[in-house]
Amino acid sequence: MDKSPLICGVFFMRKGEVHMGKKSIVIFVFLLLGALSCFAQTITLDEYLELVKKNHPFFRKEALEVDIEKKRAERFPGVEDWNFEIAPFYGYLGEASAAEFQSDTIHQVGIEAAVERIFWKSGGRLGLSFESDYTRSQITPAGTQKAYRHGFGVSYTHPFLQNAKGVLDRLAYELSAYSIDLSMVQRDENQETFLVEAANGFLQWAYLSEVINIAEERLTLAEEQKAQTDKKFKSNLVDKVDVLRAEDSIRIAKQALLKTQSLWKAKQAELSVIAGSDEITGQSPAFDLYSLHSARG
Repeated sequence: MDKSPLICGVFFMRKGEVHMGKKSIVIFVFLLLGALSCFAQTITLDEYLELVKKNHPFFRKEALEVDIEKKRAERFPGVEDWNFEIAPFYGYLGEASAAEFQSDTIHQVGIEAAVERIFWKSGGRLGLSFESDYTRSQITPAGTQKAYRHGFGVSYTHPFLQNAKGVLDRLAYELSAYSIDLSMVQRDENQETFLVEAANGFLQWAYLSEVINIAEERLTLAEEQKAQTDKKFKSNLVDKVDVLRAEDSIRIAKQALLKTQSLWKAKQAELSVIAGSDEITGQSPAFDLYSLHSARG
C-alpha cells in the first residue's frame, strides 16, 4: 500500500488543556499545512522522468548536438560540385612602356573563365578553361592595329597512389559518419546519466516520505506514552521526572518531524525545477520502497 501522502502533522492536546504558546502555534500551522499535503496528488517515477525529458533544456541541447554533426557532414558532398572561376582584365601601356613594342599606346581587354570538378569515385579532376582578349595598338605612322585571341582548353588529372579511387577525397566525409554515430552514443549516455541523477533525486524524495511516516508514528507513540505516563503519575506510580522525560520525547519527535518535512519540501522544490513543472509542488511521490526490496530478494 502506498504511503506517499506524507506530511500529515499530529498535534498533541492534553485533556482539558491546550498548549497554544507562540512556539506551539508555529508548530501547529506548519503541521496543518503538512496535513493538507496528505490530499495532494501523487506522481510516479516514470511520470516524473517523462516530465524531465519533455521540459528540461538538457535534452534539447543533446539532440541539437547530433543535428549539428549531421549538418557538418552535409558540406562534404559539395566538393563534387562544379567550381566556376571567371577573371576579366584590362591593361594599358603608355608611350614609355610601349616604346619597346614600337607602339605609342596599347590597350588590352579580355576575360578568362574556367570550371573544375572533382570525381570522388576516381579521384580525378576535370578542368575546362576559356580565354579571350582584344588588343588595340596605336603605331606611328602606321596607325591603329587590332588583334583578337580566343582559346579553349581541357585538362584531366588522375591519381595512382594514395588517392587512388578518391580514397583521400572521401575520407573526411566517411569519417563524419563515425562522428555522427559517436555524437548519438554520447547523447544517449549523457541523457541516461542525467535521468539516473533525476531518478536518484526522486528516490531520495520517496525515502524522505517514508522517513516522515516513521517520524509521525514515533510522534504518535510518544504522545500515547505521555498520556500513559500522566495517568501513572496521577496514580503515584511514576515520578515527575518520568513525565518530563515523556514530554521531552514528544519535543524531540516533533523536531525530527519538522526537520524531515523541511528536507522533503526542499527536495520537492528541487525536483520541480529540474522537471520544469510547478505541478510537482502540489504532488507527492508514489513509490513503494519495500516492493523494490522484495523484488531484489
